[in-house]
Amino acid sequence: MTTLAKISFILPLTRIRRERLLPKRGKVLAHQGQQVSPGDVIAEANLAPEYVILNIAHDLGLPVAKADWYNECKEGDTVNADDIVATGPKGFFRRIVHSPCNGRIVLAGDGQVLLEKEGTPQTLFAGYSGVVIDIIPDRGAVIETIGALVQGGWGNGHIDFGVLRVLVNQPDGILTPELLDINMSGAVILAGHCDQAEALQCASEIHIRGLILGSMSTALVPVAMGMPFPIVLTEGFGHLPMNAAAFNLLSTSANRDTTVNAEPFDRYTGTRPEIVVSLPASDQPPFPTLYQLYAPGQRVRIVNNPHMTRVGTIVRLSGLQRLSSGIRTQAAEIQLEDDKLVMVPLANLDLLE
Repeated sequence: MTTLAKISFILPLTRIRRERLLPKRGKVLAHQGQQVSPGDVIAEANLAPEYVILNIAHDLGLPVAKADWYNECKEGDTVNADDIVATGPKGFFRRIVHSPCNGRIVLAGDGQVLLEKEGTPQTLFAGYSGVVIDIIPDRGAVIETIGALVQGGWGNGHIDFGVLRVLVNQPDGILTPELLDINMSGAVILAGHCDQAEALQCASEIHIRGLILGSMSTALVPVAMGMPFPIVLTEGFGHLPMNAAAFNLLSTSANRDTTVNAEPFDRYTGTRPEIVVSLPASDQPPFPTLYQLYAPGQRVRIVNNPHMTRVGTIVRLSGLQRLSSGIRTQAAEIQLEDDKLVMVPLANLDLLE
């Protein structure tokens, strides 16, 4: 019996394509083939529009049924302040309706005009270094980048970028306020575990651009959700060390440009929080393999106790096994990094690619 593997990507070099989208329709500024940096603006939209209703019939002194004949604008038109929207019948007291502001005509009819005021647009940044390979009309673009990829398990919903700074020497190294100083402003910080709200608040005060942790105390979730910078946990909640594969890859990437995309994990769309370290490449590396079956020789991470976050190699697939709990399930024999052999249900494994 074969089992489709759950995959967590921890790749030293790969090719990645990511959609960057506005939450609503707007204006795309990027073009296909454009080389972009993470801070480049690729689209913009007015996310909190204000509206003005112009009562054309009343202002022209006409019945509703006749007022639309004198409307000089249609839906989708843009207008500037004082532009003429409607002009009444000729005569000594001819009336004119002007636009009170810059904006766009959203609706016109029944003697009225709905005007969306021009506001300060909200910008969408590229988020990644790479090339725009496709434009999604009115919404954004698809960006292709090359670099190291580490997928996480939890994120607080933000995205940002900066130079990676490594603050700890071990996968379970604890982030404390004492480790942070103003020299880390604008950087992405790598640590192992955080259990102090003061550390997150200090990180915010010195304006870091991202935080990568193995784990975090569950009590800090409300604090983390309120932080202005992205936070990604590679393992989850509790006091868990970062898995060795992720820590080794990230800790050897110090001083490189790094994107922290802390979008929430969604099993239906396949999106996960992730860290991408930009790397130069003369060749085009392959894309990650999205679907695989478990097989001997694969490197895996154990995601449940008693060996949670440990990394090892599949020695053999043992088929149905009766566990100490009495449950019969598909399992594999795993050789841990200290050469210890353990039997683990396939449901408790993540394939590391």
